[in-house]
Amino acid sequence: MRQNRVIFYFDRADRVLRLLRKMSISANYGLLCVAHQIPPRVCPSKERFFAGAVLVCFTYRMLESVAADLLAMSGALAVILTLHLYGVYSKYMWPWHILASNKKIARLMLRKYSGKSFTMCVYCNLNNSFKNTQYKNQAVSLRDILNQRVSEPEFSQKLIANFDKIRNFYIKEPSVLRRYFEKFSILYRRTISIHLKDRDLRGECVGINDDGKLLLRTKEGIEVLSCLDIKCVKI
Repeated sequence: MRQNRVIFYFDRADRVLRLLRKMSISANYGLLCVAHQIPPRVCPSKERFFAGAVLVCFTYRMLESVAADLLAMSGALAVILTLHLYGVYSKYMWPWHILASNKKIARLMLRKYSGKSFTMCVYCNLNNSFKNTQYKNQAVSLRDILNQRVSEPEFSQKLIANFDKIRNFYIKEPSVLRRYFEKFSILYRRTISIHLKDRDLRGECVGINDDGKLLLRTKEGIEVLSCLDIKCVKI
């Protein structure tokens, strides 16, 4: 069944987030919000280089429950495929970051997740620039890579189209998402450190399971980790 969608464009991200708090999304309904200005107070914690990024939010209420980790992987893949349309090859830093040239170009946030409904927020560095700034070794923008500005509405539309395709097809076939994880993940087959809410782990990332959860091989065995429990990941 085709899903209806309403699109809002805002000049400030705090207005998007205020609307999302008030909206009640019914079944078979999608909402896309795009903001072109992100005040520091709504930037992800400790990542102020996303001030000036574009914020794309899409909200869905689905007929069936979907694991949060599959949604995170789907959102990351949508960003990667959209960047590829601009000739930019990027990698997935599970669970929330997309890297280009080993620097952060996008960040995901899963808001209001309840199984059948969710809001995905994507912070994308498009036309801001980090050359000659204190963040030049941490972050990069599409403008920095292409040496030209890009259309923010056009990028947002391509992003939501890719997410729709993944949500409608790939999310029902976890084996496909597993193959994409192995292809695009910067963590796959590497030794990593993960800081959880209650403990720290170190081991080899060996992929994701059918629910999208990370599989970490440690000395004690295989740990199955959810994106909702992660505080920090380091290589």
